[in-house]
Amino acid sequence: MIQALIANDAYDPGNMYGVMSPKLWAMASTISEFASSDYVGTDGQPYKGGAPVGNYKRWAQVMWTVHSGVPNVGTSTALVFLWNKAAVGYAAGKTPANLAGTMSGETSIGADITWHGDRAAHFVNHAMSGNSVLIDTAGVIEGTLDDTAAIPTS
Repeated sequence: MIQALIANDAYDPGNMYGVMSPKLWAMASTISEFASSDYVGTDGQPYKGGAPVGNYKRWAQVMWTVHSGVPNVGTSTALVFLWNKAAVGYAAGKTPANLAGTMSGETSIGADITWHGDRAAHFVNHAMSGNSVLIDTAGVIEGTLDDTAAIPTS
């Protein structure tokens, strides 16, 4: 998958992200270069202190994470994704008529500021309407994994 991004001129070390199924994470954990901090280093694990935000690991210049909601998880056609951070973005207003749209017309950002005299206070509510969007198809690679395969023991 990394080779495909390089061929697409979309490989940018430090800005590459990947997501895999729990089974593939377990399989990758049997590879000492993936599992051992001797190869990855503690700096490859950005959430090593404080409350964990997620399970991330930098390996092969890609920030990998595991997610149980990848398409077809648990089947012989589970999907694995690798992408360049610049290939995806946030599209403001992509999903109209949600909470932000009901506050101030059909805009992507809305605010509702209300004075409540009985409490001598303003109540402020802000909302944004948006969604993710694919910017560059060459920067996203989709792979297939047999998520029913046995985890290697050696």
